[in-house]
Amino acid sequence: AVLADDRLVTVGRGEVEVAHEALLREWPRLRGWLDDDAEGRRLHRHLTHASRDWLGADRDPGELYRGARLASALDWLPGHEPDLNELELDFLAEGRARAEAEGVRQRQANRRLRTLLGGVAAMLALAVVAGVVAVSQRGEAREAAVVADAQRVGAVALGRERLDQAVLLARAGVDLDDSAPTRGNLLSALMRDPHALGMLPGNGQPLWTVAVSPDGRLAAFAGASGAVSLVDVATRRPVAPPYDLGGGVVQDLQFAPDSRTLAVGGHNHLDQDSAGLVDFVDTRTGERRRRIEVPQLPRPEKYVALNIIYSQGGRHLNVQQIPEPEAPDAGPSVLRRFDTRTGAEEGTRLPVGRHQSKAFSATADGERLFMTNKVDDSTYMVDAATLRLVRRWPVGDEGGIVSPDGRTFALGSGRGRVRLLDLGSGRVRRLAGGHDGTVNRMRFTPDGRTLLTGGTDGDILVWDLPGGAVRERLSGHGEGQIWGIAVSRDGRTAFTTGEDERAFVWDLSGDRSLVRAFPASRAFVPDDGDNIPRGLALSPDGRTLAVGESDGTVELVDAVTLRRRHAFRALRGFVAALAFSADGRRLAVAGQHGQATVWDAHTLRPLGAVPGMTTTVRSVAFSPDGRRLAVAEIGTPPDDGSAAFTGGRVRIWDVEGREVTRVAPPSATAALAFNPDGTLLAATGAVEPTEIRDAGSGRLVARLRTSDWSRSVAFSPDGRLVATGHFDGTAQLWSTADWKPVGRPLDGHDGRIFLWLEFSRDSAVLASAGVDGTVALWDVATQDPIGPPLVVEDQADSPLAADLSPDGAHLFVVSANPGAALRWTVAAGAWKQHACRVAGRELTPQEWKDALPAQPYRRVCTAG
Repeated sequence: AVLADDRLVTVGRGEVEVAHEALLREWPRLRGWLDDDAEGRRLHRHLTHASRDWLGADRDPGELYRGARLASALDWLPGHEPDLNELELDFLAEGRARAEAEGVRQRQANRRLRTLLGGVAAMLALAVVAGVVAVSQRGEAREAAVVADAQRVGAVALGRERLDQAVLLARAGVDLDDSAPTRGNLLSALMRDPHALGMLPGNGQPLWTVAVSPDGRLAAFAGASGAVSLVDVATRRPVAPPYDLGGGVVQDLQFAPDSRTLAVGGHNHLDQDSAGLVDFVDTRTGERRRRIEVPQLPRPEKYVALNIIYSQGGRHLNVQQIPEPEAPDAGPSVLRRFDTRTGAEEGTRLPVGRHQSKAFSATADGERLFMTNKVDDSTYMVDAATLRLVRRWPVGDEGGIVSPDGRTFALGSGRGRVRLLDLGSGRVRRLAGGHDGTVNRMRFTPDGRTLLTGGTDGDILVWDLPGGAVRERLSGHGEGQIWGIAVSRDGRTAFTTGEDERAFVWDLSGDRSLVRAFPASRAFVPDDGDNIPRGLALSPDGRTLAVGESDGTVELVDAVTLRRRHAFRALRGFVAALAFSADGRRLAVAGQHGQATVWDAHTLRPLGAVPGMTTTVRSVAFSPDGRRLAVAEIGTPPDDGSAAFTGGRVRIWDVEGREVTRVAPPSATAALAFNPDGTLLAATGAVEPTEIRDAGSGRLVARLRTSDWSRSVAFSPDGRLVATGHFDGTAQLWSTADWKPVGRPLDGHDGRIFLWLEFSRDSAVLASAGVDGTVALWDVATQDPIGPPLVVEDQADSPLAADLSPDGAHLFVVSANPGAALRWTVAAGAWKQHACRVAGRELTPQEWKDALPAQPYRRVCTAG
C-alpha cells in the first residue's frame, strides 16, 4: 500500500505491476524474488512451447526432451506440479519414460560390452594375435566414448543460457568428433543469435549503459555495481582495470569527441546532498582526472538520476537531472551545463516540461539537445550553448531520440510501438511492428537510415526507416530488459547491455554474421495457380546470382558483395525458372506464356528462344556439356481445381543448332535434372511418378514410385544417388545402380512440399527448401538433419527458392514475398571460426572439467 501510494507500483485486478525502474535497483527483496525464479520461468515457458509442438506432431517421440534438458525439467518439477497443465505433465512423463527405457537399453549394451571386453582379456593370454584384437577393441571403445562425450557436450550446450558458453561447448564437441550430430549442435547454438559477433566480459551485475568511442577503438559499459569496464573492441580485452565510481551506481557513459576521456555519470546513495556526480576518466590509464559533484536543487523531491551529453567540441558537458519518485506532481527535469576543464557550472539552469523527461539526446554536432515527455505529450529542442528552449512539438512519449542530422525524432511508447516525428513538418509516421513491452532505449545509426530500439521484452529491434518496418530482431539478452544501446561510428556494429548482466556485440552490416540479407524486389504472384518460386540460379564460378522477378526482369547480383550488378527484361510476365550452363557463358530464362530464352550471360544478348510451348515453363536444365537445354512446361490446369494438369511437354533444345531435337510425352513436369555425365534426364511432376529417361533417345529407364506427387529432383555429383522431394513434406534418396530407395524418407519441412533439392559438390550434404519458409541441411551418409531448419524470419509458410554455392560455403534463399533474400553461411569450418569469434575466449579448465570430466583439457579456438 505504501508503494502504491507513492506511485512506485500499480495495483490492478489480481496483479501488482512495477511502475518505476528504481524498484529494480533499490529494493533487494524484489530483485531476489525475480532472480530466484527467473530460471524457472524460462524453463516453464520453453516447456509450454515444446509440449505444444509435441502435441502438434501427434506426440512424436522425436519432439520429447532428452539429456540435460530433460534432467533440468525433472529437477525443477517437484513443487511446481500445480503450475503445469495436463499436456505439460504428460509431456514430461513421456520423456521420463523414454529416458528410462533408453537407460535400460544402454545398461544392457554396457553389460554386453563388459562381457565382450572380458572375453578379449581372456584371449590376451592365448595369443599375440588375440592381444592385437583386444587392443583394437579397446581403441574402438575409447573412440566410442569420445564420440558419446562429443555428442553429449553438444546437447548440454543447447541448454546453456550464456551464448559464449553454449557456442564454446558445441565447438568443443566438434573438436572431439567432427560429425553431422556435433556440427548440428554447433549450428543450433549459433542460430540462437546469428547476428551476434560476441560478448564483452561482464561483472556479474545488471548493466545499465554502454558507450563506444568516436574513434571506434573502445567500448565502455557499467551499471548497478558502479564498476566501469573499458575494453578494446577488436580484442574484447580490458585496456585498463575497472574504474569504480565508489558507493554508487553508473547511470550514463559518454566519450569525449577525442576519445581520450570517458565521462561517467552516476549517483552515490551515501551522499544525500548530492543529486549525482560525473567523473572524467582517462581512457588510457583508467584513472580519474576530475569529478563534478551535482548538488540537489531546492525542491521537495530529490533528483537522483541523470543523463549526460558533451557539446561544443567537448568543452562543455550538459547534464539532465531527473526527479524521483515518479509522481504526477513531481517537478520537471532540469538541464545544467558544466565546463569540462574546470568542473564549474555555467549559465542558467533550464527546467523542461511539467513532469520528468527520461529521454535525452543530441544531434551529431552536439549543438541541439532533445527531450520528450509522455505526461505533457511534448518534445523539446534546446540550444546546447545557451540552454535556451528553442522549440516545442505537441507530441511526446515514454522515450525518444533525435536523428544525427536533427531532422527526425523517434518516439518509443510503453506499448512497444515506435513513431517518427518529422521535425520540419511536424508530421508523425508510425512504424510497423514493435516490442512486447515498453521501449526502454533507442539509438540511430550515423546515417539515420536505421534505428535500434531495446525493450522490456529483452529484444533489440533493428528498424529499416525507409521501409518503415523491423528488419531484424536480436534476442540474445533473453528476458532481461535492455538498458543500453550504442552504435559504432561507421554504423556497422552495435553494442547492447541489459538486466541480464551481459554486454553483446552485434553485426549490423551483415557481412560478418552467419546470415546476411540482400535486396531483392521479387514479388512473385503468377497467374497459373502455382505460386511457388523457381527463378533463382547461381553461376558455376559462384560469383553471380540471377534472381527472376514477377515482371519478367532478371536481376544479376554479386554473390560476394550482394550488390546488384545489372538487371534486364527477359520475358513478358513472370520468371519461373533460371539456369546457367556449366561454363557460365549462357543463362536460360523461362516463365509465363510458354517463354524460354537463352541469353549470353556476359553481354546479356539474346541467343535464341525455344519454340512450341504455350503454358508456363516451370523448369529448365542445361546438360553438363552445355549443348542441350531441357525445358518443361506445366500444362493446362483443370477447371475443377485439381492437380491433374494436362498437355505439358518436355522439350530438348539444341543450343548451338537452335532446334528442338526431341519432345517427350505429355506430362505435368515440375522439375528436371541431368545426371553428371548427361546421359540421363530425370523429370518429376504432380501426377506421374518421377521418370528417368535416356537423354538422347527418350527411352524410359526407370519409374520411381514415390510416396506422394513429386515436386523436385536432383542427382548427386558422384552420380550414385538421385533425390526426389514430395508434396507430403518428405524426400527420398534412390540408388542409380538399381533405382531402389536408399534408407528412410527424409522428413523435415513441416508436412509441406520439398520445393527444391541440391547436393553439395562432394555429395556429402543435401540442401532442401520448402513452402514452410525454411531451408534444411542433411547428412547424406546418415540421412540425419544437420542442425535445426534455417528459418527465414517473418516468412513462415512462404515458398522459398534456393541455390547452393559451388564450394558449398553459402546457401542463397529468396522468398516468394518481396524483399526477403538471404545468404546463409553453411560451411562447417566457418561455423567453427564464427563460434570462436562470438565467444571471444576459450573454455576455462573448470568449465571443461564440469562438461567433459573424462576428456583431457584442450584449447579449441586458439589451437585452430
